[in-house]
Amino acid sequence: MTYRYEALASELEDAITKGTYPIGTRLPSIRETCRRQNVSTATVMEAYARLEERGLIEPRPRSGFYVKRPVEVDRIVPPSRPKQSPEEVSVSRLAMEILEEIGKPEMVHFGASVPSADLFPIAELARSTSRAARIHADKLARYEAQRGSVSLREAVVQIMAQAGRPESSDGILISNGAQEALTLALRATTRANDVVAVESPVYWGLFTAL
Repeated sequence: MTYRYEALASELEDAITKGTYPIGTRLPSIRETCRRQNVSTATVMEAYARLEERGLIEPRPRSGFYVKRPVEVDRIVPPSRPKQSPEEVSVSRLAMEILEEIGKPEMVHFGASVPSADLFPIAELARSTSRAARIHADKLARYEAQRGSVSLREAVVQIMAQAGRPESSDGILISNGAQEALTLALRATTRANDVVAVESPVYWGLFTAL
């Protein structure tokens, strides 16, 4: 079964490959593509996301999506060549090194879940948080169900259905942040003494979970 967003992504990829949309060309807006293809906004957004993953297009703030110039082979960063044998990693030492760097304003913290004001929409988040507190004041001081807010899970179900991935609310679990999600995933898929491969660099909290 081919989902509509997959077919749309393939259709646009073919147009880009054939030069219908040359490098640097702006793709039709999401709204325009919805009208032309008679599909939902979620379908077009998912199709564009697939094209972005394949390195064919790139988003530009407040402008739209543009056909991306292919990466030149000689500019690709060579892959790292880590040691083939395992070595001991001190999680506490690694965590302390990262935490010591967090206070430096000139650092961009890719190794810790600390947002940078330059890269994270803190002002917009503050406004949204304030608005949510006013509208949903009754929910601020109460516990939710073990699986997370029912209304939030239902909203996630609707978004997944629009993207062609149907799911029931019983199959959705809202975690208290990424760290809990990582821990639950590891508990569900690994046992003691298992070998787990991770990316490098990687979020240091994953090591503490492992």
